[in-house]
Amino acid sequence: MAAAKNGVHYISLMNHFVSKYYVGFKPVPRRHPWYKVLSAFPGVLQKFITPVGESAEFRNLSKPFREIREKENPPSVSSYTEELEGDYNLLCDLKELFPIKKLPDNYEIIGPVLPDIPGIYEPPLIKTDPSKKTILGSMGSSGSWESVKFLNDPFFHQYNIVTAMDKQQVLKGPHISAFGFMKPESIYDFVDL
Repeated sequence: MAAAKNGVHYISLMNHFVSKYYVGFKPVPRRHPWYKVLSAFPGVLQKFITPVGESAEFRNLSKPFREIREKENPPSVSSYTEELEGDYNLLCDLKELFPIKKLPDNYEIIGPVLPDIPGIYEPPLIKTDPSKKTILGSMGSSGSWESVKFLNDPFFHQYNIVTAMDKQQVLKGPHISAFGFMKPESIYDFVDL
């Protein structure tokens, strides 16, 4: 807002799902107070109700911005997602995972951004049974591990399963090796799928 008011050009770095061009469904995060209520509804109803609640939440989030805009009179915006835009916008996701509408010229998809800090992405020490195939499961910090809970079934004990960011430890068992944040590329040589 300050940059726009002072005529300074700026770049915005954002994920697809916070841009106004995202076309996928954004489920409510697990930590949201309404998660348990909404997750009880059928999927179609969730997809109808969630955007209504999100719109109300965005209006609430943008209230301080609106107050500053009324006082300082910078260039106007019509929504919270516009508030996040810069003169040039870099989107940090893969369009295959997070579908988006056709983008204007001031947007560019640059893909995931990971800082290259020496030592932080060393491959974790993975102890697996070399006679079994190894599956890597990674959903980032917001993925729904409940949707792959079937991997706990004894049928999958025939595989080594490595997880990244399963903070709730939904997947557990002798065939599961759980890790926190990791750069997936650092362990690709150790996994089959």
